[in-house]
Amino acid sequence: DNPKLTSVHGMSSLESIGGSFWITDNDLLTSIDGFSSLETIGGLFWVNDNSLLTSINGFSSLTDIGSGLHITDNPSLCVSLISALESGIEIPGSVTVSGYLDGC
Repeated sequence: DNPKLTSVHGMSSLESIGGSFWITDNDLLTSIDGFSSLETIGGLFWVNDNSLLTSINGFSSLTDIGSGLHITDNPSLCVSLISALESGIEIPGSVTVSGYLDGC
């Protein structure tokens, strides 16, 4: 929850998160890039309520999410980007996707 955050960059050496990873309630966030080495999230991966978010391209190495993926209430985020993120990732828990930009 950071009302002035516009992008997330600079985490390219991060390879693993032992617990959950939350990106929520960032009214000006437009881009989540820069996690190119992140392979594993041990808990939940939750991207929620980021009204201007249009890019989640920074997770090219992500292959395992331990507890579930929840991408909800990001009305500017194209559904095709969400589908691209999901492909190739092992997610044994629940997957919730809603509140996105359709038809793009």
